Amino acid sequence: MPGFTSTEFAHKAFLVDGSRTKQGNDVIIKGGQTTGWPASGGKRARAGTVVVKESGDGLYYLSDAADGAAAGDINTAAVVTSAEKPDADWASKILTWTLYLPNGLVQSGTVTLAAGDDTIAEVVTALNADAQFKDRFVASDAGASDLLVITSRLKGNVKAKMSMDLDTAYGTDDGSTSSAYASGVEADVRVIMQDRDLVDLDNASFDSHPVATITAGRFDESELANLSHEAKAILIARGSTFE
Repeated sequence: MPGFTSTEFAHKAFLVDGSRTKQGNDVIIKGGQTTGWPASGGKRARAGTVVVKESGDGLYYLSDAADGAAAGDINTAAVVTSAEKPDADWASKILTWTLYLPNGLVQSGTVTLAAGDDTIAEVVTALNADAQFKDRFVASDAGASDLLVITSRLKGNVKAKMSMDLDTAYGTDDGSTSSAYASGVEADVRVIMQDRDLVDLDNASFDSHPVATITAGRFDESELANLSHEAKAILIARGSTFE
């Protein structure tokens, strides 16, 4: 048709084949985002665009703009907080840490506090000085409450457990010990299967119509759009491959 340009097939297939493909539910993409496609407008999300959910509004945003004021979620760490402020009864106690990884691997270790480690500052210093602990966690002071906060360095689908041979240290009293668990959160990353407009005919911001997605697949990476490093790692963890 004169004066009409179709962009329906302006890009190549982003799936190498159907192997490893995992279907997700339909989603709605937040309107008005700049995707860089097509070159004349840049406000259309093409098939193969990688998006991530924003938990606040339930809509999906371009994955390489995640964690902003108007962008999608990123992976979050597992954070374990003590039930009390470290004081004299923490001295000489043993903290046992356990890290549960997405591949099923479980890592654990211990840190023995010194006889003089009886303040939050001293406990934080002792933990962060331990080589195995500091490779996996960061200990910090919660601030006003002076509770001990332990944050996993790995984020996403990880779980952490802290326990101590002190029944008041953590929320669950196990008898002569106490413990607490926390889990990280993996961002909800998808690859869309169809082109979708993000502006209306008047060039105003427009949340897309529902679009089919996949959560894993065998991808031609060069044909994916708006792929962030974090989104790629999540897709790989789900069984995706990139060629």
